[in-house]
Amino acid sequence: MNKHQIRSEESKRKVIDAFVECVNDLGVAKTTTAQIAQRAGVTWGVLQHQFGNKNNIFAAVIEAWASEFIAALDRIDTGDKDLEATIEELVSVFWAYFSKPVYRASLEILLNAGHESSEYAGATDQVATDMYRCWHESVRKTGCSSGDATVARAGELMATTLSGYAIRVALRPEQDSSLAPQRAFLVEALLAMLNAG
Repeated sequence: MNKHQIRSEESKRKVIDAFVECVNDLGVAKTTTAQIAQRAGVTWGVLQHQFGNKNNIFAAVIEAWASEFIAALDRIDTGDKDLEATIEELVSVFWAYFSKPVYRASLEILLNAGHESSEYAGATDQVATDMYRCWHESVRKTGCSSGDATVARAGELMATTLSGYAIRVALRPEQDSSLAPQRAFLVEALLAMLNAG
């Protein structure tokens, strides 16, 4: 990568980070390209050159979160852990990404896009596919004998619960954002579900 490409990538990252800050502070509807450029420390012209419009920034934010999350999933190695330790690790890794400001910004983008969210479907579908693949493979490594449908339902319960926790943290930022007791309860519920199925 040459110096120009490095600066271009750095500018893109600054814009994405600034957009996430703006959305988390102001919401998608009130975030303007001028505010994004100002927070990123770039000119409006650089922003236009890099992204063209706000929708392309939306797509870049979702892609950035998806890429980071998928990379984290690929690094998970549950090794010879038992089912409980595996679920604890998965919930911890998944929560690390669901609790990030970029996830909340991505979620707000998707909610505001409504029926137009299909233009972001590639990134979100890939995250879902990789997330459930990682969940399924990790649970199966433990020797869990639950049927595929039960393992899939447990994975969905985990993902939707953690997504709900992320919304809760966004709405009540003054509360403890680790949600350790709630995550421990989720682990217990997932264990009970998998051990019963």
